[in-house]
Amino acid sequence: LPPTEAVKLVYAEGSHSGATGETIFNYIATNYVNGDEFREGFIDTASLGSGDFVLKVFAADYFGNVTSKEVNISIVP
Repeated sequence: LPPTEAVKLVYAEGSHSGATGETIFNYIATNYVNGDEFREGFIDTASLGSGDFVLKVFAADYFGNVTSKEVNISIVP
């Protein structure tokens, strides 16, 4: 498991888990966490140029849960 200080780089605002109510995990997809290594990341849209793109996000956890999602984005000058 990653160090406790890595948690703020994983879960986005609105995430919550508990014994009552719905569990919601919103992730900060640009950040990187793997074991003891973690860092904040960003998407540099200026390096892409103008146009339509598909952002593909993949996530996996220790228990073997895997998911992915595609998001259409447009970069305008």
